[in-house]
Amino acid sequence: MDSFHHATVASITRQLFPQSANGKFAALASGLSVFLVLIFFVSFFTGINDAIALNPKSLFYFNLGRLSNYPLGHLSLLHLILNVVALYGPLARFEMVHGTVYTGIVLNVLAMATAIPFCIVGIVLFRDVHVIGASGWVFSFAAYFAYRESLNVPVFRINSNFAVPTLYTPVLFLVVITILMPGSSFWGHLFGLIAGYLLGFGYLDKFIQPPTKKVVPFIESKVDFLIRLIPSQFLYLKEEATATSRADFYSRNGRTIIPMTEGGANKRQSMPPTPATEAPSGFQGPGHTLNG
Repeated sequence: MDSFHHATVASITRQLFPQSANGKFAALASGLSVFLVLIFFVSFFTGINDAIALNPKSLFYFNLGRLSNYPLGHLSLLHLILNVVALYGPLARFEMVHGTVYTGIVLNVLAMATAIPFCIVGIVLFRDVHVIGASGWVFSFAAYFAYRESLNVPVFRINSNFAVPTLYTPVLFLVVITILMPGSSFWGHLFGLIAGYLLGFGYLDKFIQPPTKKVVPFIESKVDFLIRLIPSQFLYLKEEATATSRADFYSRNGRTIIPMTEGGANKRQSMPPTPATEAPSGFQGPGHTLNG
């Protein structure tokens, strides 16, 4: 019984806090988790949450800070803990395949892809609602990994009598979270989910790929002395080292990708689907709505 208990705890720990093959933690996922905690404590002494909370008017006032920074704030310790724990695992797994800066760009694109439709719908349905928190990211990565897993396991069986398509399992979690936490932001979660599916199917690639072609390796070469200061327990994956392996990963795992030619032109190429190797995320975090 003890060995079974230890094996179960070890398995859960690996899911929550995945490590690289050499036992290191993903640099961005770890750094972001710490940063979210710092922002939370800073919010006690400053008005940072009021400054970054997203509301439907943000888009029409061209407030880019709110459109991209709203996932960084949290309203309570429970809100923070649930989101950090739910986000770290899938974000770390994503970073270990795609690279550190690439993952940072993806986070920003996902935040914007969630915020824009939220504002468009919200200006009609809920003009005075403010939202804040990283749960939109959690739902985005849940959708992304559900797509990846669906290539390998099309159906997720809950028991012998009930099964759902793997691709749509995050929708089930969205319904459950909405019922159990009626004060959470349904619309924020929904648009976060949609953004994750767009990422999985490749529709956000054109917003992500171009900056990573030459700009990111150039910047990384200039700040390499700072990158080397990162503690050895954390793994920073450079764009130059991950670009080829990332393209190879997608070519092996069924995704329409947009490789960048040397001349800067885009060419879309479809890859045949084969079993996916990334693990899906089973952890969901709540959103939080601010009224006012």
